[in-house]
Amino acid sequence: MDKKSLLFYRDPLLSLRALVAKFGKNNYQTERLFLRLLFLLKMKDSSRRNPIDLAEFSLLNLKPLFGLRVKKVAGVKYKIPKPLTDRQQLQHALSFLNKSLEQHKLVKDAIEALANDLFLASTGQGASYKNKESLYAQVEESRSFLRFLRK
Repeated sequence: MDKKSLLFYRDPLLSLRALVAKFGKNNYQTERLFLRLLFLLKMKDSSRRNPIDLAEFSLLNLKPLFGLRVKKVAGVKYKIPKPLTDRQQLQHALSFLNKSLEQHKLVKDAIEALANDLFLASTGQGASYKNKESLYAQVEESRSFLRFLRK
């Protein structure tokens, strides 16, 4: 799978598996890496919740409700806040996770970092959650440009 493109599905777990698939060479290795991710999630959580529920909750916690759309008005580009669809929210959540994984070269490190980031996202911390908060800060700053949305 190309490292630049990610498949996005309606199911968050399938999308998360597609994110893991960029580290696997074949389906068997991808499945093993995904199971390792779930195992690491289970080990990180002290309450021993179901790792699938924890991963879904983390992705739900990373989904932004609003995004920015660039609109050109009179030769000037403005970033205008807009509500996101469910699919766009999942795309943003996975891109936040993908940004935090770009620095890891080894597969083992990347899977451990992904498990760590998912666990921290479930508690409202971590690099991916900070990316979501910075997006919200940009949306808050661009709120005054909402008047251009209807034109």
